[in-house]
Amino acid sequence: MDKEQLEKILSHLKDELAASEFAAPSSRQEIQGLIDKIENFLLQDQLATEHALHEPISDVVTRFEVSHPKLTALLNNISTTLSNMGI
Repeated sequence: MDKEQLEKILSHLKDELAASEFAAPSSRQEIQGLIDKIENFLLQDQLATEHALHEPISDVVTRFEVSHPKLTALLNNISTTLSNMGI
């Protein structure tokens, strides 16, 4: 998997985020913030952000695993893709 695959998964994540309902607006903002970080990484193509991405993805997956399984599946897919890219 590569950068193109990651961009495709991000697109699906954005669609799912737009279709999802959250009890707290901060939840949507948290996931959008994570998407922004990943997109910035793709634009900058810097490996220095690897630690800045892994922990937030894991945290979000843990919090939303039960309430938003599609979102967490996409986030897990992103995490795997980043790992396969060596990040």
